[in-house]
Order: sequence, then structure tokens, then C-alpha cells
Amino acid sequence: MLFKTALLALAAQGAFAEIVAYWGNGGYTEADGNLADWCKDKEHIDILVLAFLTNFGHGQYPNGNLGYCQINPDGTSSGCEQLEQDIATCQQLGKKIFISMPGSEGDFGLNSKGDAEGVAYSLWNSYGAPNAVQDKSKRPLGNVRIDGWDIDIESNPYDEDGKGYLGAMLNKLRSYFEADTAHKYYIGGAPQCYLNHDQGKNMDLNMGNSINQAKYDYLWIQFYNNECAATHAYDGSNQFNLNEWPGVIANGASKNAKLYVGIPGNKAEAPEYVPTAHLADVYNAAKGVEGFAGFMVYEVGDTKSVVVKNGCDYFGQIYSVLTTGHLC
Repeated sequence: MLFKTALLALAAQGAFAEIVAYWGNGGYTEADGNLADWCKDKEHIDILVLAFLTNFGHGQYPNGNLGYCQINPDGTSSGCEQLEQDIATCQQLGKKIFISMPGSEGDFGLNSKGDAEGVAYSLWNSYGAPNAVQDKSKRPLGNVRIDGWDIDIESNPYDEDGKGYLGAMLNKLRSYFEADTAHKYYIGGAPQCYLNHDQGKNMDLNMGNSINQAKYDYLWIQFYNNECAATHAYDGSNQFNLNEWPGVIANGASKNAKLYVGIPGNKAEAPEYVPTAHLADVYNAAKGVEGFAGFMVYEVGDTKSVVVKNGCDYFGQIYSVLTTGHLC
């Protein structure tokens, strides 16, 4: 009976655990291929995050490259027809599609609450459902309706003083969601895992204020390029700190956010790559943490260099760990 109960508990957790993956990396790469390929052939991926709108704020229309699709500063687009079709295909297959901004490079900043709310206006009217936005809005992806927006800020030149412009942008963006009751929209974020223990375990200056001030539905935390990397879940250092995150966000607007362990797609992307042999170790360290909801991988094309074992690629191995507790 105890064995059966344990299996049911594991199955229940696996049913709610998800895999998130970034696609596009701010420009076209052959390894990334077409977005639809990752939806048709990688049934284990639940959310695909398109990267990146690198430029926004200071009156700019949010622009950048989503893979091979260029979103121009004037709200037009170039080479995006395939992506428009692929987004529709992925959504028909039950995948959620997010657009990410700004990534590690770009021209971005918010110099006032009005500037922040202007960006939110552009994001909603450009990518919300066509029948729920302002007439004659700029629609660089045509009638595409995305499922959510992702914030991945590696440096934050405008929010260190706590003015909260990023939080204001996200709160304004969320206020538009009620205009389309037929669909559910989400806000995700990819903060660094680092917590400043000298300042009361505060989150990093890049995103910490906004996480407290605005509601994020998902936090796929970057457990790489930091001393709290996921590799420390199994090296004996005890520096993997997912268990601290529920307490850190408990009193802010994102207190109910789902938490994901973000890992790189291969060693070339970041030295803290988690080999398949250690995925179960990371899962075992994370599964008991309140709010743990799965893994995020940055990014899809990188995983093609990972050796397939027992018919399972990197995403297949992650899915197996989430649903069974062990590798394929």
C-alpha cells in the first residue's frame, strides 16, 4: 500500500510539472530550426519562449529578433511569415508561446511610469487577441495571439533605485488581460538565482523589485552562471538555493509564482550544464520545494549536441525524471 501511495504521489507531481524552453536566441541559428519542429517532435516541451525583443523603453516600440523573424522599430516585421504559422501550429498542439525581452544585450530602459505603461500598451496591442486590442494597432505578427510575456533582464540600468518602473510596466500589462476573457495570459520571468544574504536575502537588483511589485505567474530561475547553480545540487556544496525562494517571494506580489529550475542546454552555453546522469539529482533536490513546477532549458538548439540515450534526448530525459523520478 505504501509503495502504491508513493507511485500515485509521484505521478500526481509529474502531471503538474512542466518543461519550458527558449527558442530563437535573438537571431537565427540552424540548430534552432523552425519553431513548429520543437512542438511537433518534442511533445514533452510545454512552454516555448521566443527570444528576444532586445530594445524597448525611452519611447521605443519594442523590437528585436525572434529567431529568423525581425520585429522592426516602426512596428512592421521582416521574415516572420513562417513564425506566424508555427505559433498557430504550436498552440493547436497545446503549447504555450511566450515572447521574451530583453535578454543580455540591447537598448532598453524605462525612464518614467508613463514610459513603462507605454511599453505595456505596445506589448498588449501587438500580441494580444486581435479582437481585444485597439483598432489599427501595430501587429508585427498579424493575427497571432501569444500566451504570455517573459522578462529576462541581465542588467537593469533603471530600477536599482527602486522606482519600480518595470513593476509598473507589468502591472499595466496585466490590467489589459481582462479585455480578453476567452483566453488566459501569463507573465513569466527569468531572474538570476543569486540571493544577497548580506541584505536580507534580497533578490538581484535586475528583477527583484519587479518580482515584489508585480505578479509573475512563472519564475524560471537561472541556476547557472552563478554560485547557486544547479550543479551544486549534487556536488556536496549545498549552494543550490531553490529551497530559499518560496520564503524570499512570500510577501510580495509574486508569492504564488510557480518555480522552475533553469539550466543550460549544453556545456558550451554555460559551464554549469547538468549532464543527463545528474538530472535526477537536481530533481530530487527540487521536488520537495513549495511551488516547484519543473525545468527551464536555455535554449532548444543547444540540446542537439547532447547524446541521445535509450531513445531519449535531453528533453526526453527531463520528462522521464519529472514523471518517474529516473532517467529513460
